[in-house]
Amino acid sequence: MNIIIWPMQEIADSYGNIISTKKIRERILEEISYKEEYPIEGKNKMETAQENSDILFSDVSFAYGTKEILDKASFTINKNDHLIISGASGTGKSTIFKLITKELSPSGGDIFIMDNNIKDLTREEIYEKISIVAQKPMIFRDTILANIVLFENEEEIDRDRLDQAIKKSGLEPLINNLEKGYMTIIKDAGSNLSGGEMQRIEIARALYKDSPIILIDEATSALDLKMASEIEEIFARLDKTLISISHRRDIDYSKYYDKIIEIEDKKTIERSVNKL
Repeated sequence: MNIIIWPMQEIADSYGNIISTKKIRERILEEISYKEEYPIEGKNKMETAQENSDILFSDVSFAYGTKEILDKASFTINKNDHLIISGASGTGKSTIFKLITKELSPSGGDIFIMDNNIKDLTREEIYEKISIVAQKPMIFRDTILANIVLFENEEEIDRDRLDQAIKKSGLEPLINNLEKGYMTIIKDAGSNLSGGEMQRIEIARALYKDSPIILIDEATSALDLKMASEIEEIFARLDKTLISISHRRDIDYSKYYDKIIEIEDKKTIERSVNKL
């Protein structure tokens, strides 16, 4: 009876909170499935896009109210490019990420993701093509495995893809040294892991998802130089399209990236990098 009664009591006590999330859940579902409606002539303007590019900005403008951030910015990111966005604080590096994920919409110009005008894509469709490695990894109080596959059913887990994600993310030594391997439970806020280990879990998660484009948002900013350099080495070896932003000045990014996009005077300037 205790097995039956206590869970029922917990549900009853939490009922108000559960009901109160209904509007939030509806808003989230509405947001990820939202597709803007545009006149036919505004759709699929492929004459401005370079076919087979992963991401293309064509004369993109954006402003926060009266503060103009980008003015007819244009650049191309091809498949498997490793690119870093550079610029002073407040010049629009994070804005570019938010435009790519459709968190923001441009006031002018067009953005293409894998030859699709972003205007024609829902945010759900965009996130099928993109993974994000963030500054603060989202770590759940569960096993390392569940944190990588995001609670995918046991029978649906692709073990080969999982093994590759663990190896390429640099997680293999950690898992091999744990008594329960990837079935080890991560404590609250990842208190039994280092910052670098949590970052590797998030990289493994992105690799297991296997989306072709990875956005790296200040992923090494909280790490010491040695650990940050190790994480950059992992990124450099990935056969994915990588777009990174970072404010660090103690790392030589020419070792890890093929191209730099610099934001100057609300414009974007593409520069090639000669790797050392």
